[in-house]
Amino acid sequence: MIGLNAVNCHTGDLLAQEQVTANGKEQVLQALGDAATKLRGKLGESLASVQKYDAPPENVTTPSLEALQAYSLADHTSDVTNDFAAAIPLFQRAISLDPISPPLRGLGEAYLASR
Repeated sequence: MIGLNAVNCHTGDLLAQEQVTANGKEQVLQALGDAATKLRGKLGESLASVQKYDAPPENVTTPSLEALQAYSLADHTSDVTNDFAAAIPLFQRAISLDPISPPLRGLGEAYLASR
């Protein structure tokens, strides 16, 4: 069971909450992403905004959550903001944490696009 609570930092009041169940360790990131998306809607974020800025965990196999986070940030920087030069060190960081193939591909694409 994974629970997310949105709390008003000034008052401590609970604003919204979401709970999901992950069917195993391999499903935790996906379940967490799903819960976060639902929580954003409960907090009043428009569906258009959720869809535009949703950054679900990538379908990447890595035991390193830090590597996944670095890759997701690099991928977002490259694909959403089109800031390929800024994405290069982010891809390099992801690769240094775990040399999985999606960051390697992303790094190559960022190098090509930034020229």
